[in-house]
Formats: sequence, C-alpha cells, structure tokens
Amino acid sequence: MPPLVNLFFVFVTLSTIATGLLLPRYVPGPTARRFGIALCLVGGAFALWTFAVITKQSASLYTWMTLGIIFLLPALLFLIGAGTTGLPAGGQRLALALGVALSIVLVALRWVFPSNPHFSEAGLFYFGEQPYVKFVTISLLTATIIPATLALGREIEMQSGLAAKVFVGACVTELIGSVLLLSSDEDVLLFPVGWAMGIGFLLMLLVAAGAFNRAPLAGRSR
Repeated sequence: MPPLVNLFFVFVTLSTIATGLLLPRYVPGPTARRFGIALCLVGGAFALWTFAVITKQSASLYTWMTLGIIFLLPALLFLIGAGTTGLPAGGQRLALALGVALSIVLVALRWVFPSNPHFSEAGLFYFGEQPYVKFVTISLLTATIIPATLALGREIEMQSGLAAKVFVGACVTELIGSVLLLSSDEDVLLFPVGWAMGIGFLLMLLVAAGAFNRAPLAGRSR
C-alpha cells in the first residue's frame, strides 16, 4: 500500500474528529454542534476504513466498508439537522424524515446491488459501488452537505469573513472530491483528488481552530 494512501486515511480520520470537536467552541450553537457531531461520525467511519486499508483487509473489505457506512449515515442526518437549524420545528422534522427515507433507500439498494470494494494494482482503495448506489449516495451527499455548509458558513462569517469563505470552499472541495472518488476508477485521478481533499480537511481544521480570525470583514473593521 503506498504510504501516501495510508497517510491520507489517517489524516482524514484525525482531522475530521479534531474539527468536529473544535467547531462548537469556535461557533457556539446548534448548527456547529450538529455539524461537529457529523464530522466526528465521519471520522469514525474513516477510522474503520483506515484500519482496513493499512492492514489490507482484502477478504473482509466489504464488511469494513459496511461498518463505516453505519457511522456515515447518521452523520448525514446530523448534517441535515445542521442545515435546517433556521427552519421551524415542523420543517426540521420533515427534512429529517426525508433524510431517513433516503438512507433506507440507500441501504436497500446496497443490499440489492452489492458493492465491490477493492484495491487496484497500484494499491489504491476503491469503494466499487454500483451505478444506482452511486447515484443515491452522491445525491444524498449533495443534499446534506451544501445546506449545512451554507448555514454554518453564515455563522462563521460573524467571526471572520475570510474564515467563512475558506470553510465553504473547503467543504465544496470535499464534496467534489467525494463525488470523484465514488465515480472514478482511475488511479491517475485519485492522487490529485486525494491531495485536494487533504488540503480541504486541513483548512477546515484551521478554521475551527480560529486561525483566520485576524481577517474580519472589511465592513466590520470600520
């Protein structure tokens, strides 16, 4: 297994958990708290995948990927909660119910169309999802990440305009990277995507740590 692949999985695991813990302290409130819980759950999923990748669990790779998804689906529901914080209670419940329904559809599709996670000849890891599963997964990721990112970005803007822009840009980078990782089987594409996602996770961590607080909005500095 290429060392950079191992490093990527370890870094994503640690950075998402650290960012998830720091965000509610940086921007107190339910939006950041829910977003932070989602990131910690994503970190839990990547911790399982990291073990499978580093130890190269080829025979049980499907099991490890499924265990990670058990963490990932609740994370998406918490992102829905973060993205709908400003809605009335009824709207939040409706959005959450739709998210649960889509999650159930995704689980059912994964059962009907089993994925084929595998390592390429170069040692890179692929989720190997079937087309229908890819479509629902990408749709669910997009529908949850974008509203949550915009909602939290507005709150981060109260701390720093630059931090808000960096955070939103980093989250969009992670979304695009996730889509490319799910939809591509090309090793040559995986390396630059991995680097971009790694930088994105680092920027999210720096935002949560308050590294951009010295650059407030021009309008607020007057």
